Amino acid sequence: MSRAKALIVEASFQPLYDSQVLFDGIYSMLNDLGFSYMGSIDQLHSPVDGSVLQCDAVFLKGGP
Repeated sequence: MSRAKALIVEASFQPLYDSQVLFDGIYSMLNDLGFSYMGSIDQLHSPVDGSVLQCDAVFLKGGP
């Protein structure tokens, strides 16, 4: 990962699995490694209330 310039990470906003790291934790970890969040490619919405459950988050090394 140290040589990567871009990452696409499946990230959840609500816990779906035991011991799961949510988007905030992934964001913090990747930010500390020099990656900037650039947005999402796709999102999975809850059929119950329409809230975003997961996304494919795009991170770039060093930002835009």
